[in-house]
Amino acid sequence: MARKIFPRYQYSVKDVVTTTTFIGHAYENSLLNASRFVALFLIHFICYHPKPSQITIQTDNGPEFIRSIFAKDDSLFTQVIERTFAATHTSIALATPRLNGSVQNFHGRIEDEV
Repeated sequence: MARKIFPRYQYSVKDVVTTTTFIGHAYENSLLNASRFVALFLIHFICYHPKPSQITIQTDNGPEFIRSIFAKDDSLFTQVIERTFAATHTSIALATPRLNGSVQNFHGRIEDEV
């Protein structure tokens, strides 16, 4: 019997107002996969949210979101959010995962339950 290989990486978006959560999986952790995931989320979300300009996506400083802390121009992830959907992308300060507490708490619960 062939062994199944499951995706290793998880992307998630949590709306802190409604607590609605979106989860995606990928075989590699990359800027392209993160950008695709956030685009799918925003396409779905703007169907129900009248003003995408009021949406803010907050991430940590992982290379899948910002490419590099030394990059001079916006990453593909940020461009998808801001140029394509007119929403806002912010990242937390370096070495402060507590500022992303809602997502960290959510991931901890997933690990405990699954």
